[in-house]
This record gives sequence, structure tokens and C-alpha cells, in this order.
Amino acid sequence: MPRLLQDLYQGKINPLDIRLEDGNPYKRMTEEVSEHEEELLDLLTEKEKELFAKLTTDHGEFKYLSGEEKFIQGFKMGARFIIEILYEHDGKLTDKNR
Repeated sequence: MPRLLQDLYQGKINPLDIRLEDGNPYKRMTEEVSEHEEELLDLLTEKEKELFAKLTTDHGEFKYLSGEEKFIQGFKMGARFIIEILYEHDGKLTDKNR
């Protein structure tokens, strides 16, 4: 297990590195969003395109921060699961888990 933490720290693994296969719902939705964005941009004036670009950038940053927060909360929840599994209700490590 320590190797996994080293690899994560050293950047050898990236939780955000998603390998998408054909038929993957995430990949399909990404393609649809991209197509709709192109269609919309064709209809906008230059000023509207600038505003849309700002909105898209802000939305991307929001999604990044939201994803980061969810990742941290999920990691903490996983740690709490481990603690609950290993320790009895009185806070002592059970003999069977040593």
C-alpha cells in the first residue's frame, strides 16, 4: 500500500486521468456538449461569444473546485469507514484487527 501513496504523491497516477471507451456515457455526453457549443457559437455575435467564453471559463473553474471538494470529502469518508471498521465503539483497536 505505501507504493500507492508514493505513486500518487509523485504524480505517477492521476485520479482525474479517465480512460473513455466508445459507448461510455461520460464520453458520449462530452461529445454532445461540444457539438451543442459549436452550434451555439455559430449563432452568436462576437460580443456574445466573448461573454460565452467567460461563462464557460467560470463554469469550468467552478466544476474543478466542486470536483476537488467532492474528492476530498470522499477521501475523508473512506478514512472514516476504515477507522470505524478497525476500531470498536470505545475507540480501542480490536484484537482481531491487529
